[in-house]
Amino acid sequence: IFWAWMIQFLESNAPCARAVTHIEQSYRQAGLPTPSFNTAAYTKARARLPQTFLCNILQEVTARQEKQLTNDQLWHGHRLKAIDGTSVKLLDTPENQAAYPQPSGQKPGCGFPVMGLVGLLDLATGSLQQVHPCPHQTHDTKGLYQLCPYLMDGDILLADRAFCSYGLIAKLLGQGVDSVMRLHQKREAKLKWENGKKLDGDSRLFTWKKPATPNRCGFSPKEWEALPAEMTLRIIRSKGPDRNGDPRTIYLVTTLLDPKRYPVGEVANLYNERWKIEVKFRDIKTTMQLETFRVKSPERALQTLRMLQITYNLIKARQLSHLHHIGKNLDAFSFKST
Repeated sequence: IFWAWMIQFLESNAPCARAVTHIEQSYRQAGLPTPSFNTAAYTKARARLPQTFLCNILQEVTARQEKQLTNDQLWHGHRLKAIDGTSVKLLDTPENQAAYPQPSGQKPGCGFPVMGLVGLLDLATGSLQQVHPCPHQTHDTKGLYQLCPYLMDGDILLADRAFCSYGLIAKLLGQGVDSVMRLHQKREAKLKWENGKKLDGDSRLFTWKKPATPNRCGFSPKEWEALPAEMTLRIIRSKGPDRNGDPRTIYLVTTLLDPKRYPVGEVANLYNERWKIEVKFRDIKTTMQLETFRVKSPERALQTLRMLQITYNLIKARQLSHLHHIGKNLDAFSFKST
């Protein structure tokens, strides 16, 4: 059942009938009686796969990838992680609507339940380290709060401005995790560049004060109280073309304060690596055709999510196993071709 389900993912979200055909072929090749071509029996069996079973397999895949990691895949000795949010549709059932409501702008019966996802990508191995499900209305910062336990001492997190908040940067720093994020638009609007302590032509140090409340990040009052009252952060001014080729200036905030060890240009290029997680989501939703999970309950949606993570990470493990033979990085491989 496990392998048949994986075949569905590998064949671009193929229907259950395709999986049952593979099962029948396997039985014939083994000289066993062919089971009934009954997709209902297959889906019931698939639903009985325990979450613990899938989680154990995912841990095994991750452990294999860790063994293949070399220092060449680190940045100044740091492990790079990227975070971003996306969403998938679910079948329109009362259970799915209750857990993951459709967008409020749609009339009842005219839309589908939408499950929000916040994913954490390991740029060294290319694997989806963790994916946290949530209602699509939930702010991305709450997803990062839930994923903080999966970030380790020495990691650097790359994130867009939706994740840029005092609380999350402070929480990460308390875990020994540095970050590079685009400055939130509200802080950018109030930024007075000349007030910062100059480090070089395009980076300055600023002191941020802790806000009175944590807003929607997910902190309890006790956790919020434990955060430092202020932080010294480095803001970097980066100039370059936008997606249309027009010149633009963006501001990055980082806990990498040393301008000699972490030059402006290198940090700015590092932030560009964040784009890779959006490409990975495109691989999943477009190449694997998983923009919709064809499941009738939130429990099956979570089960599908874990199975998707296993399948995706096995493909990345396949790519990783060839890196040392050809002397290239993961970007040299096409996900679709693999």
